[in-house]
This record gives sequence, C-alpha cells and structure tokens, in this order.
Amino acid sequence: YSVTKKILFPFGAWFPFLDHTTNGTNPNARFLAINIGGAAGVGGILYTKPIASIIPNQNIKVSLWAANLLKIDPSNTQSPPDLTIELVKDFGLPTQSVIASSNTGNIPKSNVWLNYNLNLNPGPNTNLNFVIRSNIAVTSGNDVVIDDINVYQEPIACITTRNFPILILPRQKNFYI
Repeated sequence: YSVTKKILFPFGAWFPFLDHTTNGTNPNARFLAINIGGAAGVGGILYTKPIASIIPNQNIKVSLWAANLLKIDPSNTQSPPDLTIELVKDFGLPTQSVIASSNTGNIPKSNVWLNYNLNLNPGPNTNLNFVIRSNIAVTSGNDVVIDDINVYQEPIACITTRNFPILILPRQKNFYI
C-alpha cells in the first residue's frame, strides 16, 4: 500500500489516479493506493480508526471515494476489489464483535472515483472502531484507491416546538413579547 499523491511506477494495467479532493492541484494532497492481492486475504484490514463520543443508536454516516485501479479494458479480466465497511466493538480484543457492516460490492473498472455513502447504526455503543476490509483474496486484480473518508453523526436536534405570543401595537415602532 502507499499513501501518495501519485503512483510513480504503476503496473501497466493501472489508471494514473490523482487524489480525489483536488484532482492533483494541491501538491500536498494524498490518497491511499492498495495492491491488495492475496496479502490481506478475505476479511483483511485495509484501514482502521477508533471513533469516540458516539451518540448511541443514531446512525453513523460514512462517505468515501474509491476506485478500481485497473483501467477500463475489455481484454482485462482481472478481479475487481470488493470492500466491507464495519463498526467494530472491542477491536483487537477476544470480545471483538462487528456491530454493523455494509459492502461496496465489486468496484467496477471506471477510470474515475466513485462515491460510496452508507449508514451504520452503532447500537448502544459510544466507542467503536471504523474498519475497511477486503472481501476477496485474488492476486490478479483486486487493486483499489481510497480517498476522502468521512465518518460522522449529525447532531441531535431538538424537535420540541414552543409558541411565544407577540404583540405588535398599531402605529408604534416597538413590539412586546
């Protein structure tokens, strides 16, 4: 894998992606490029980050941009990447459990970044790990780029309404509550 602004020596079948955020205009921008192959294996972890201060039972929204590194080429039959996005409790411990998950499905050869949006319910938990895993273990293909991972919850909004009487007096420039 590499966190990079440009893949310097791409395999011949790879598309020359630039970061999604600025399309290469910012020299400091980076993206994650992974030649997954069989190294990670099915369920292999590609990315993880702890998330804290979760509002229990309120969906966590996930948005990320990903692309199949392989160029569009009808003669190229290499396998596409397929990812699982998870919320994991007690990550790395014997009590580890997946609280919520969603799959991207096969990420098609497209030569463009594709946006994946999903909602995951954290249940009663306030601290979890956000995890991206590989779903396949093939060594021919299975190459992906990922950028702009955004994991968030919308704040709890007050749904209570309250009416206040307002009296505006005729021919006067003031009003009273």
